[in-house]
This record gives sequence, C-alpha cells and structure tokens, in this order.
Amino acid sequence: MAERTFSRGMIFGIVIIILMFGGLYYMLSAPTTLNGGLIEPSNTPYKDTINVTLYANALGWDYGVKGDHTNPTFNITVGTRIVFTVIEADTAPHTLTIADSPSESSTHLTLVTTSQLTQITGHSVTVSYVFDKVGTWTYWCEIHPTTMVGAINVLASANTSANANCHVSPDSAQHHSQNNNNLNSFFEFLLDISGAIIA
Repeated sequence: MAERTFSRGMIFGIVIIILMFGGLYYMLSAPTTLNGGLIEPSNTPYKDTINVTLYANALGWDYGVKGDHTNPTFNITVGTRIVFTVIEADTAPHTLTIADSPSESSTHLTLVTTSQLTQITGHSVTVSYVFDKVGTWTYWCEIHPTTMVGAINVLASANTSANANCHVSPDSAQHHSQNNNNLNSFFEFLLDISGAIIA
C-alpha cells in the first residue's frame, strides 16, 4: 500500500513540475508574433525622423531611469518616422507593440518581440515605424499591458514634442551613453548593497 501511495505522489509531482515548466516557457516566449493586423507601411515616405529611447521595466516604460516620470507621451507630426531603441531594464520579458487607436487593440503590430529583446539588463533593440495616420496611437508591452502603456499623438500640423522627462532627440547616441552610465551606476549600487547584506 505504501508503494502505491508513493507512486501516485511521484506522478502528481511530475505533473506539477511539467505544468510549472510549461508556464515558465510560455511566459518567457509568448507572444512572439510580429503582426496582429496592423500593417507596417512599406516604402512609406517620411518627413522627419526622431530617436526615442525606452527602458523596458515591468513597472512602466522608463521607470526609475528618468526621475519619477513613466510612460511618456509623444506628440509628432503625421509622416514622422520614430526610431525606437528599447533597452532591457529589469530582466523580465517585454515587447514593444503599437496600435493606431487610443488603447491596446486587437489590430496591432509588435515591433519588438520577447525573442528579440533578451532578458539581459542593458540589452537593446532598435526598430523604426512611420506614423502615417493622424490620431492617438498606443504603445505598450503585451506582457505588462496595465503598467507599460503610453500614447503617441500623431498630429496633422507641426507640433512635435514630448513630456519634459521623455527622451526624444535627433542624436540619441550621447544620451544613450549618459543613460547607460546612470543605469550601470544604479546596478552597481544594488550589487554593493546585496554584497553588504550577504556578508
């Protein structure tokens, strides 16, 4: 009788382990589809290009990197190409997904997938998109849609701007270096604290 109970317990344990690994695999790999119905304009002419750096953190885009401001709003002119550089900030899986509506939509396009942006802090992916339709667009992470969500207002006339703490510039290389230094300093500080606690 004891052997039979042990066998059932082992089977139950194996099933639990399989379910846990299956759930972990799903969390780390999904979603990886590139297209949810929104078509990326091919060979679409554009008037301007701006560079945007976004730090991916489950608590919000740019959370803890640029002060208290998260999920910046962008105001651009129709026909502007945004070159997004997405930087992993918290070791969680993330996507950069856009929709041509004021909220997350089933008609969307995933510009950066979880397989492209590794979960290694500091890893970056650069992609671009030409915003060719006037209106309020949404950008978000499909893994963290309630915390990592922001707006892109595509305007008919020239009024390109963004929130005060939002990083938009025609030359982002200098700011990349500064932001990476800030991020590296922050992680060095965390390592120092964790070393002191362990010791």
